[in-house]
Amino acid sequence: NPLKTLEEQELINILNDSLNKLPEKYRTVFILKELEGKSIEEIAKILNLSPAAIKTRLHRGRIFLKGLMEKYLNLSI
Repeated sequence: NPLKTLEEQELINILNDSLNKLPEKYRTVFILKELEGKSIEEIAKILNLSPAAIKTRLHRGRIFLKGLMEKYLNLSI
């Protein structure tokens, strides 16, 4: 379905734009966890941070990302 494909591409573009607007410390953790599938412990070792710090950054990054995406989606409705 061409319309569905277009909608999916638009959503991917919104996600990419939103990810690029995340502060780096949140974006890095989000990408490592959600896109690369790394564990909290692996990310902590890579970034030389505690697992608790990684969890905090991931949580804050998700909240930030949700807010950015909601703005995009509200504008496009």
